[in-house]
Amino acid sequence: MLTTKAEEFAKRLDHPEIKCSNGWLDRFKDRHNITFKKICGEATSVDVNSEAMNDWVTELKGIMTDFTPDNIFNADETGLFYKLLPEKTLEFKGVDCSGGKRSKERLTVMVCTNMSGSEKVEILVIGKSVNPRCFKNVKTLPTQYEANKKAWMTSEIFTNWLIKLDKKFLRQQRKVAMIVDNCPAHPHVKGLKNIKLVFLPPNTTSKTQPCDQGIIQNLKVHYRKRVLMKQIACAESKTEFSLTVLDALRFLQRAWFSVTATTISNCFRHAGFSVDIESRVSDQQDEEDDDDDDIPLARLAGINFTEYANIDNDIPTTEPLTDDDIINEITSKNIHSDYQSYKREITS
Repeated sequence: MLTTKAEEFAKRLDHPEIKCSNGWLDRFKDRHNITFKKICGEATSVDVNSEAMNDWVTELKGIMTDFTPDNIFNADETGLFYKLLPEKTLEFKGVDCSGGKRSKERLTVMVCTNMSGSEKVEILVIGKSVNPRCFKNVKTLPTQYEANKKAWMTSEIFTNWLIKLDKKFLRQQRKVAMIVDNCPAHPHVKGLKNIKLVFLPPNTTSKTQPCDQGIIQNLKVHYRKRVLMKQIACAESKTEFSLTVLDALRFLQRAWFSVTATTISNCFRHAGFSVDIESRVSDQQDEEDDDDDDIPLARLAGINFTEYANIDNDIPTTEPLTDDDIINEITSKNIHSDYQSYKREITS
């Protein structure tokens, strides 16, 4: 598969003479640290003793030295089936229980927060429609909103979001570190003045990404509780349950507000950000006294609530690189390399 694809790329790059032998394949695997393994275990397993993880630990120590917890941010996307209701409920024995098709209408949600939990950036939501009907006559949306036909994060949306955030930190005269994973939708953004963009090592985000340690899960738990509360309200008032994109934005805003600084700082610590942060007694008290947490919605709905909250965790949120993207990237790098060589020749 590798040799076939490599020869295909070679032809598109005007090198049809290249034929990939077994020797080429062996050297390619050595260069990129690729081994032949049997597929087993979970995809999220990470070798904490790998060279990539060791390099990340060293880089993270430098980040922790150069930036305070208030100025270390992590951003990540997650997919959300925003209309999805539980597929299980309580019913009397012997009574048929049926319902309509489960909604898979989706949004992509970008969350961003700092290490101390003192600053949660306004949520960015990506939908499929630029102007949904529910936005009519709405002057201000509860969250940031973008749209494309697949409701995916793209490099353009990410770049614009990051530049806007950079201007905010410039006005505040703050230097911050922004840590993101290295997916194709997260390009190297040039011209940032107050943000240092840091990329996590490939295939390690289940261990190194703070948002994956429980921040996103906590957001979804609060969101889905609000969805179920609306369903209960509709059942009691005998009205049909419906949920618009605008409703989802409002629920997401309130859910994001409900994620406490204690939860966030704990998730950063679980990801290896091990600077001692002074505990916030008030936040811990808020977390314990959260009215929403006192509502036994899981028992009311007759479901495993954790399973329901995490049902859309693994859906894709970014578009993978196409062959054309790869060719364009290689071509642009070659042009830049040729130009630099030409400048050196002229200078000499």
